[in-house]
Amino acid sequence: SGYVVYKNDLIELIQYEPNTRTVKKNPLLIVPPFINKFYILDLQESNSLVQHLVSQGITVFMISWKNPTPQDGHLTWDDYVTKGVFSSIDTIFDIYPKSRLNISGYCIGGTLAAMSIAILSDVEKERISSLTLLNTLLDFSDVGEITHFISEEFVQYLNNMVGTNGVFPGSVMSMVF
Repeated sequence: SGYVVYKNDLIELIQYEPNTRTVKKNPLLIVPPFINKFYILDLQESNSLVQHLVSQGITVFMISWKNPTPQDGHLTWDDYVTKGVFSSIDTIFDIYPKSRLNISGYCIGGTLAAMSIAILSDVEKERISSLTLLNTLLDFSDVGEITHFISEEFVQYLNNMVGTNGVFPGSVMSMVF
């Protein structure tokens, strides 16, 4: 089981220790989507990605995103980069100052992870060992089936629904899935 090693007003960073005698040198940060939350990759012990990784000697860090409220309507993508991914990377390097970091992102978390790494300084990028993306869209010029949900008309509909508080109901997300 994991424990929280860092928290701010947007995330909790959970660390899972390996359950092996030998521990790999480089930890792994998993950046999950904002919607499915961190536990989507750890639902059952029998098919848990986290359980598999720690059984292989890997120290795993997982971001747990805060559920937004109307008071969080001011948050932007940049906040998710700085308070989410960058804060997590900084914390991991504080805990493991001599290691390099593997990063994996899932869905929109993968998009966020890839973009975050792209804007790191060259010195910071040297400390990133790998990036693995699962079910992640990077090229938004051909988005496939979700085109219907990002049309100008649908975006305007969402803007009207969100209004001034910046947060829309989860039932709207269920329409996409």
